[in-house]
Amino acid sequence: KKHFGWHKAQKDSFAWLVWEVISGDNIGDFVAGTFGHNWKDFDAHAKFDEADNADFIPNVLPFIDKISLHYYALVPEASRLSDSQQPAPLCQVTHYYVKPSGIVQFTDALKEIKVALDKANYPVHSMWYRLVSGGEGPLYVLVTERNAWADLEPMAKTLEQVLAEATSPSKAVELMSAVRDNTRTTYSEMLQFRPDLSYL
Repeated sequence: KKHFGWHKAQKDSFAWLVWEVISGDNIGDFVAGTFGHNWKDFDAHAKFDEADNADFIPNVLPFIDKISLHYYALVPEASRLSDSQQPAPLCQVTHYYVKPSGIVQFTDALKEIKVALDKANYPVHSMWYRLVSGGEGPLYVLVTERNAWADLEPMAKTLEQVLAEATSPSKAVELMSAVRDNTRTTYSEMLQFRPDLSYL
């Protein structure tokens, strides 16, 4: 909190959002992220980063057991963004570790699923991110904002049923199979937004 107060005092041009992991193997960890940048923005931010590290290393690093840094790219053609300007209280995150040989089939299916869900006015909005650097891959991450745990209740229609109505039963099976068959494994966790720690 003190460190992001430093960011505020320095008028950092990057906003930083912070979440606490509340389910999964990493429970108790904190995730800090900055969003909506072009790659060149990180080059322009390099001088600020030097000053940032000078504050972070003595004031935060001694209390950290482990730290990792990941760079992701939004997959806009697969994402269904919400109109909300503020993060939801909870964030459901599912990591899809994709077979290298199935990347094209996997991503093509995501694009078609988005089109079908838009056509059906599906009420759930999610964002897809692709890992660019910083971990095991190929990795795609599905991020769905949730207002409360009750949002996890199954909907009246399954995703496959919604796809079948928007396309056709056979197409729905084809799309879901393209996602499942080209995924090596998945990992899910829930994150709780911490506005008290964030720099907006």
